[in-house]
Formats: sequence, C-alpha cells, structure tokens
Amino acid sequence: MARLDLQRAPGKYQKASSKKYVRGYDVNGRTPWGSPLAASDVAATGATGAVNGAWTPAGATAPESPAALIAGVPTRVTASPGTAWTTGWYVHTRTASTPGRAYWNGTAWVQGTAP
Repeated sequence: MARLDLQRAPGKYQKASSKKYVRGYDVNGRTPWGSPLAASDVAATGATGAVNGAWTPAGATAPESPAALIAGVPTRVTASPGTAWTTGWYVHTRTASTPGRAYWNGTAWVQGTAP
C-alpha cells in the first residue's frame, strides 16, 4: 500500500490552509507556492504517429521504454491515429536509439518501427 505524505498541520502562529498537498502538489497540479507544474513534469497521455512522432500534451515526458509504454506505466497512452500506423512511423521513448522506438499496430503498442 502506498504511503501519502500530507502537509504538516500549521504551527501555533501559522494560518491553516484549506488545501491538502500530497508530495508537494495539490489536486490542481500546483505546487504549495502556487506555480503550475511544468509540461515536462507531466506524463504523456497521447502519441501522434509520424516518422519520429510526438508525445501529447506538448512537452510531456515520454514513457521510460517501449516495455513501459506497452504496460501503460506511468499512464496509458492513446495513439493518434487509432488505426495501424503507416510504414516507418514510430514514437521514441526515453530509451536511447532504435531499441527506444515503438509504434501502434491498430490494437496495441509494439516495440520497433511500423513495418
């Protein structure tokens, strides 16, 4: 079971906050000091097919590897288009070089470049 670290209770002279923070971020993706999360702090939720396709939202962090993408770790990624990708299309995960490529075959993520 995962442990959540909640913000400490306010001290004697501190004003109580109505928001509870988990690991430094509130439910709206803001840090305790009010700044929004950077796009690179957000896991990719989509992938657009092309030769060296792109992750969405723009600037989002790609999955660690094709295996992580296939397993849906840390989040499931939706392919666009949802049909089998054209020959030569792929997206690149954070794994270096050719082993880091993955493509959508129309039903599932597969390691490599679309045949």
